[in-house]
Amino acid sequence: MIFINFIFCIILNNMNEAILQFSCPDKPGIVAKLSNLFFKHNINIISASQFSSDYFNGDFFLRMKISSYDTSFNLIQDELKSIALSFSGQFNLFSTDQPLKVSILVSKTDHCLKECLYRYKSGDLPIHIDSIISNHDCHQDLCAFYNVPFHFLPVTKSNKQEDKILGLTQNTNLIILARYMQVLSPNFLASYSHDIINIHHSFLPSFKGANPYLQAFEKGVKIIGATAHFVTEDLDEGPIISQNISSISHKHTISEIKQKSQILEKTTLADTIKLYAEHRIFKYKNKTIIFD
Repeated sequence: MIFINFIFCIILNNMNEAILQFSCPDKPGIVAKLSNLFFKHNINIISASQFSSDYFNGDFFLRMKISSYDTSFNLIQDELKSIALSFSGQFNLFSTDQPLKVSILVSKTDHCLKECLYRYKSGDLPIHIDSIISNHDCHQDLCAFYNVPFHFLPVTKSNKQEDKILGLTQNTNLIILARYMQVLSPNFLASYSHDIINIHHSFLPSFKGANPYLQAFEKGVKIIGATAHFVTEDLDEGPIISQNISSISHKHTISEIKQKSQILEKTTLADTIKLYAEHRIFKYKNKTIIFD
């Protein structure tokens, strides 16, 4: 029994796992082609989710988790490229043992930062936080507690410190705006060239821009929300990834609306980071497709 357990542990330790994202115009035979490739290389499909925007003239999206103990996934890259080319599609293959490298930008308000740090250290978020950058110097102790590098970059109207931010984030795959209250310039977005996710403290497309708590209060809405979305050059207009809501009434003050909203904001952002780090999100036009 000890010997069998020892062999089993060796197999698990040598197991390779990866996530495949595949998209193309929809047509018959896509899944069959990929399945035959994996069968040929003794690769197991652990899970698979797929979606077609239209069965007759739409676009096809597929997420697969695959595993193998005797095949390097680098060996199938060329064959995957060939399949993608034959379907006029594209793919990404992500190893599950390489956590996503991220940087977090945050201003003074810290509820989203705290949630992300806690879930990161608890192992719930498969990411590596490369840096935390802020235009306020009040997060030093919090970051030191979690042993995450902190950088204070004071911002003025004439100097947004974007060159320094780019330098600190150049080795990351994602920037997270955890209530960072500065608008990033089009030049920054083009220079960074990776995805940026923002948490907005309203149920978009309602109450874009500044002070949505006050906007919601003055409109007398009965539902408030939080929205995680990709950042684009158009403020609060990027593809929406996830949203959460909470009911309010005429009895709620602005302070109470803010308190309820902050709970939504921190959980929505952390849940969205998890979706992104597990490669469950596809961008599609100005929308997203989420395999949860």
